[in-house]
Amino acid sequence: MQSVFGGTELGDIDIRRVLDRARSLIFRRYATIVLVSALLIVPAPAFHSGFLFPLALLGIGGLLYTLRTLPRSLLWVGTCKRVLAAYPLVPRSPMIEQQRMTGAGGWKMVVLLGREGIDLSPEMAATEALGRRREIPKEGAEVWFAGDDIFGGVILQPDSDELFLAEPREWEELNIAREAAGRARLATAKQARLRGGRK
Repeated sequence: MQSVFGGTELGDIDIRRVLDRARSLIFRRYATIVLVSALLIVPAPAFHSGFLFPLALLGIGGLLYTLRTLPRSLLWVGTCKRVLAAYPLVPRSPMIEQQRMTGAGGWKMVVLLGREGIDLSPEMAATEALGRRREIPKEGAEVWFAGDDIFGGVILQPDSDELFLAEPREWEELNIAREAAGRARLATAKQARLRGGRK
């Protein structure tokens, strides 16, 4: 079914399915890491072999990596769920400008979101559930957005059910706009637990 924006209608988007897909990706990824780590750890004590000890260290490293990064991925999904509950999804096609950015927080996708008759969004830095490098959608791709441009939100690609958690790339530049946002917008950002609403 096509919308007036020439793409997917809101009724075609199953939010629960999208969130379940993100959770499934996370648990499959970390279940695989834990299984492989266990297979590397077990032989050394089982066979009392010092030659297998380096493999055990690799396995321990895999478990420590899981303990460090799994909570962050689950928090990512939780934030997406709160944002999607607090804000309506609206079409923000086309995506105008795109680039990759790697920093302390891992890989991010930087985009500008469009909307008919409304100014472009600020540059939004977006991450996916596992922080992996993803193929950036083609310029002009259909996307939907739940959130507030000055606080951030969730970008959804309806053709792939991929979610990206986004916030303005130049955060400090929008401080004045956030301070003048008004009670309603601040309350909604706080409900969604977006960074600018957590005061």
